[in-house]
Amino acid sequence: MDEQFASQISSLTDAEVRNKTGNINATRQSLLRAVFISSYAILEQNLDEIVLMDQKKQGVNLSPNDLKHRGINRSIVYANKVLGMSIDASQKH
Repeated sequence: MDEQFASQISSLTDAEVRNKTGNINATRQSLLRAVFISSYAILEQNLDEIVLMDQKKQGVNLSPNDLKHRGINRSIVYANKVLGMSIDASQKH
């Protein structure tokens, strides 16, 4: 496999090598972006599930969807203001 790759690279011009390298980097960036977006979506979904479970447990009529906020921020605001939890989103890790 390495011999085949080396023979393909050696037969290319500098511009073709840069183009192939650019394609590899673009693919890598796309994959990393997809992993980040998926991870963010999983975190958002888990936070939504946690606040909904706590809403039912406490018997609160106001739901997270009643707030103007969206996404992760909605769950944090709901947990802080409605459920009385203390979530500090300003911490840096």
